[in-house]
Amino acid sequence: LNTLLLSFLLLLLCSFDLSLCATKWSPNAQVSVYLLNSPLFKKQYGDLLRNVNAFHSGIYFKNEDTKEELILDYNGLDVLHAVFPIVNGKSLEVHDEAVVQIHTKLDLTYWDEPILILQSSGQIVNDFLCWAPTYNSTNSRYELFAVWDHTKSRQESLDDPIFSGSSCIDYVWKSIQVLRSLGATVASQYKATHRDLIFFSVDQPPQRIDFSGPEQDRILKFYETFQLGLVKNHTWDEVVDHLMLLFGNDWYTRHDGHYFKIHLSAERAKFVFDYMVFPSPVPLDTLPRANSAECQISGDYGWLWFVGVLMFFGLIVLLVSAPIWIGALGVIMWKVYTKKRRQHTEFSDFQ
Repeated sequence: LNTLLLSFLLLLLCSFDLSLCATKWSPNAQVSVYLLNSPLFKKQYGDLLRNVNAFHSGIYFKNEDTKEELILDYNGLDVLHAVFPIVNGKSLEVHDEAVVQIHTKLDLTYWDEPILILQSSGQIVNDFLCWAPTYNSTNSRYELFAVWDHTKSRQESLDDPIFSGSSCIDYVWKSIQVLRSLGATVASQYKATHRDLIFFSVDQPPQRIDFSGPEQDRILKFYETFQLGLVKNHTWDEVVDHLMLLFGNDWYTRHDGHYFKIHLSAERAKFVFDYMVFPSPVPLDTLPRANSAECQISGDYGWLWFVGVLMFFGLIVLLVSAPIWIGALGVIMWKVYTKKRRQHTEFSDFQ
């Protein structure tokens, strides 16, 4: 019971501010930053999806001075049904919730060999952890597909999409941009690496539509066709070809909880694995901050750490002393009980 109570308190503390769950590193610590990849759904299917270049990605920090580690990755709680909603009569069930997770030990049975990408400092990592929780609030939905303007190059579209994706690799790419903005430098040993690019290429602006409007049946049919292609183990190109046959260039996508009608260009819907240039740094004042009043660029979390430590030790004292005050309470209750019983007995004798 004590362990459960302690775990519950720590869970509340971590949900209040992700940065409180991480070690605050020495500002002058030397930190190496790595890109992590693992075949998608590795726990279920092993290395199977490596063959089609489908990966889960994360970002890994290694404190070269203390050997401490931090791993952050963005996870859809039900990726399959975030991408392929469940058609249920006249409605769609979309399970697109997603969260940023933080770990303190690298699991090489799950992740491939880390790829060194950046050199950083402890101060930069502390500052980064002020930004990291904000991704949960601004990107709470897992969205696999980006929407790109067909007149732009892939690099231009990645930097300035019509609709950005919100997947694990999108989180890593945004993290790299934030780290570079905070002062991290590209590692001298770094060699260009691949990343997933999953997008709809369109030649017209997306048109927001009402799901319950006149196009409801077409939207349901569209996602039902997606599902059938998945069940029948069709390749991505086969699913795309079948959808093109049924719907032409008029497709549908979800973004930020809304449905949009899109008109595909000749490049259609792509799922590719390509070399891409890192995102450029952005001005620091454009970066959202977690708990902006307390979490400044200096990375000083101030009184939040004090309150967290005070709560932690307060709970420890409470748990350690539990047998004492529970025993004392038991003695008091027993004395009250015996006194009342004695009074009852004396009253009965009097009668």
